[in-house]
Amino acid sequence: MQIHSGNLHCYSFFVYADEAFRRERAKTHYGSQSLKELEKENKTRERYYNYYTGQKWGDMQNYDLMINTSKLSPEAAVDLILGYIEKRDPK
Repeated sequence: MQIHSGNLHCYSFFVYADEAFRRERAKTHYGSQSLKELEKENKTRERYYNYYTGQKWGDMQNYDLMINTSKLSPEAAVDLILGYIEKRDPK
């Protein structure tokens, strides 16, 4: 069961990056956290998501849009998300 699945104005995005990018970003943006610690945090998120949605974390069928941020900037990812919303729900 997905709580917001029937809501037309609910969007689901999955933002991810490859390991090399995540390792470098961990050094520059997450202070003293290692990639291993960030992986542990992601595993907690994954279990939470799987339990409360009954779906599989990272399965592309469960998201409106998946974005690989190792290939573009956070600002470009935001532009993609906003563009998607504007195209899906034109006013």
